[in-house]
Amino acid sequence: MNLYYSFYSNIISVPVVPAKTYLIDIGEQNGSFKTNLAGWNNVDAYFTSVSLVDSNNNSSSIVFNLIRGNSKGVNTSGFNGAAGGFPQSAWIDTMYTETDSADFTLTGLDSSRKYDLEFYGARGGVTDIRRTQIIINGVTKIYQNTTSDGKGSTTGATFTDIVPTNNTIAFNLNKNTGSFGYLGILKITEK
Repeated sequence: MNLYYSFYSNIISVPVVPAKTYLIDIGEQNGSFKTNLAGWNNVDAYFTSVSLVDSNNNSSSIVFNLIRGNSKGVNTSGFNGAAGGFPQSAWIDTMYTETDSADFTLTGLDSSRKYDLEFYGARGGVTDIRRTQIIINGVTKIYQNTTSDGKGSTTGATFTDIVPTNNTIAFNLNKNTGSFGYLGILKITEK
């Protein structure tokens, strides 16, 4: 008696959607302050709404909005160098707030995905302590903008695995310690 066994296996293929990255340079957008690299979104400090491209320079449904508050001005004395994978032109300029906070939204997000948001903003040429706070979904993170040697800090604040509500992530920017709060680079990773 011959017994034959036949094994069948069903292979299920699940498509993996690759992560997308969005890079935003916020601040002065004239001359050497503008990040003229493909895949970067350049946003003037006084903007209200900007449609974003991803790091491969593909258009997207994501819109970066300033909802409430305003930029007190433009700082062009940020960190004068490249750091953290970001070019000097992104570090050198920021928007800043002094007495008012500012509310922002990212709209047009995919609610089935998670997002990591990284915030950076440096201020060079001063040695007093200045820190910025970012609030998302009631969670506050703080990053330092200045250093005792006056070069400007390249530390940042990172929020991970944020799930959009109604395709939107909202955040608040404010000063924490010192007289100003700065935002010059926003990196968004869609996972």
